[in-house]
Amino acid sequence: MDEENKFEFVALKNYVFPSKNFSPVDAILNSALNSHRYMTSSVYLFTGVVTAFYYLSLGVINTVFSPNKGEYKSFSDPDITSFGKHENLSVNGISLHAVCNGRAKVAPLILLLHGYPENWFTWRDQLKLLSKDYYVVAVDLRGYGISSKPLHKSAYSRTEIVRDITELIVELGYDDCILIGNDWGGIIAQAVAEDHPNMVKYLILSNTLNPNVFREKMTLSRLSSTSYMGMYQLPLIPNFLLLASDSVFIFDLYKKLANPGVISEIDANYMRKTLRINHSTECMLEYYRALLSHEGGWTTTPDRRKKISPKTLVIWGEKDEVITFDSCFSKECFEDPESAFLFKLNDCGHFVHLDNPELFSNAVLTFVK
Repeated sequence: MDEENKFEFVALKNYVFPSKNFSPVDAILNSALNSHRYMTSSVYLFTGVVTAFYYLSLGVINTVFSPNKGEYKSFSDPDITSFGKHENLSVNGISLHAVCNGRAKVAPLILLLHGYPENWFTWRDQLKLLSKDYYVVAVDLRGYGISSKPLHKSAYSRTEIVRDITELIVELGYDDCILIGNDWGGIIAQAVAEDHPNMVKYLILSNTLNPNVFREKMTLSRLSSTSYMGMYQLPLIPNFLLLASDSVFIFDLYKKLANPGVISEIDANYMRKTLRINHSTECMLEYYRALLSHEGGWTTTPDRRKKISPKTLVIWGEKDEVITFDSCFSKECFEDPESAFLFKLNDCGHFVHLDNPELFSNAVLTFVK
């Protein structure tokens, strides 16, 4: 048995996606979302108002009946120097913080892109597990951690973010890399692979979405599960909720998306502490505002779409409570579905690399050999 079969990588050419059997309500919603470029943001804005009212009401109730819910113990920070060398790299007119481990410019580059609401620290296990034969770099995306934080929506357009990553690869001394992304990091990694396939030797995605496909497959239940995106379009309220009670809202969400016990109190509090850095939450919200705006460039019409041509592995945690693989991808995302593979893990959630770091890393190493 070869290694890929041992890991049960399924070629997307052979994968059967469910047919689009929309209910009448879902059909109307889907038609509206895809009929006009401004309709998506309008629909999400409406759901955002409802969601904001819900969370504000919940916050008042928690404040009255559980006044100590937002308090947490004071933990010492983890030893972040043990994961690699910390560097601040100048790219695209900004500074990106990165943690690097391995033999620079000698071993092939693995570049790790985190998602929301994280930073480089989410890849702490991979920085060690992948660095024997590779130079592994985990970056704070712009707006996160201690990277630069431009405060306008246009700074989070597809064009700007892709340029960050391509210039980072060059700044690190490489022409190409193995690009790995989870959540928002996966959205960005797809965009880089579409625009600059020559810079991506292999593409590894985990629990992320293709913005075009996700919009086209939208249903009422999926809209409900991602209603927070609509809330993030509002002024003031989402930022207040993200910071209120020592960020208990986002802290609880973060821990909920991983398997129980995977994220320790020390780890979670370190991640939450980075949210308190000036303008962090505002910048995180700008990603979602750019995503749902026409000017952001993250979605486009079918006739203008690019496809992913590098060999790709999608590692998917089936316990994800927010998105499903079938709702986020299609064979049409890829130039050649024979070179795109799926590896599903039934016992993992949204953060596969945290839920089972050894299996995730071994799957990556097997795929790229």
